Amino acid sequence: MQKMTHQALTELAEANITPAVTLYIPLEATASPPHITENQIRFKNLIHKAVAGLKARGDESTLSKELCDTLDALHGDLDFWKESARGMLVCAAPGMVEMYALPVDTEEYVAVGDTFHLAPIVALMGDAKEFYLLALAQQKPKIYKGDMYGLTEMNIGLPETLRVGLGIDEPNQKSENQGSARGSSMNTGWFNGRGGARDPMDNDRMKYFHLIDSLLHDKLDRTLPIIIAGIDAEVAEFRDISKYPTILKGCITGNHTETNPQELFSQAHAIIMEELVQPDHAAVREEYERVSGANPDRVAGDQASIIEATEQGRVDKLLATMGRQTTDTVQDKVTSVFRISFPEGETGALLNKLAMKVWQMSGRVVSLLPEEMPGGSTMVARLRY
Repeated sequence: MQKMTHQALTELAEANITPAVTLYIPLEATASPPHITENQIRFKNLIHKAVAGLKARGDESTLSKELCDTLDALHGDLDFWKESARGMLVCAAPGMVEMYALPVDTEEYVAVGDTFHLAPIVALMGDAKEFYLLALAQQKPKIYKGDMYGLTEMNIGLPETLRVGLGIDEPNQKSENQGSARGSSMNTGWFNGRGGARDPMDNDRMKYFHLIDSLLHDKLDRTLPIIIAGIDAEVAEFRDISKYPTILKGCITGNHTETNPQELFSQAHAIIMEELVQPDHAAVREEYERVSGANPDRVAGDQASIIEATEQGRVDKLLATMGRQTTDTVQDKVTSVFRISFPEGETGALLNKLAMKVWQMSGRVVSLLPEEMPGGSTMVARLRY
């Protein structure tokens, strides 16, 4: 499965091939034999449902056969089913069958029409944030780049240890430290908070953190935020000296230089949602409500008005319900997670048509939870004029 990218989304949106079949398939992420079997069965059932939809449409293309051939080819491909993803998006048209890993849970959904059903993906990509995660430590610090799929370790030349980074010769350092400890604290100029001499290692640690900060400043894309994972005291020290433009408030406590990246990602993703995505959604909602009260002609709250404004290219932001928080997923989550959902009946097809047109005309599509939607609507629009 491929990762969804802005380029892939654009190519799918601009594909002028009919009929177009879109499948959203929830997956068990654990690659154990029972879960693989469940995923295979779900995939097969939805392929058959798509073929039935093509038949009902009177389709005479080769797409039904291509879908069945894909099913036959993948059914026994254990390497394919061992890939870890929370969901799968299949976009198929005559001559093409593309499969994408989804980084979020999804309901089962099959759409057969003239275009792909990509509204939830447009909203998802609009919320996607790239970021860095620094696993700060005096031994084996690591830097990762994160996106909506996970973390990838980077090599920017972080020193293996404090001593390596500062070029400290350990036997000489011990001798210097012992000499400092025997000498008068009045001569060192270093004092700790209790009135005694400050440990020279404190000074070395700060030099080391300055070195790491300099590497981050020089090697990373400074437009992206960074999350720090580390021991509380060291994270606080690093924040104090760092010149990196955006360090998020949330941090991951503890030494995480050997932690599984997927475990780190789940905690980092929660910070990204809390500090970047949720405040952005709240601002979009508050803007709509403010404009609705002050200038009602600049919003559309019913389907007829939204359709008209979309056709005229007047929609700046389309707010719609395309997901919900739930524990009802194939992965049997104990805590609720976001899950892509689809309006019933013709509303789903209409929402997709409107969302794609708004996006293609440089508007923004925002997916809000049902309880976040102004007036409890399925969709509303903030207009340009």
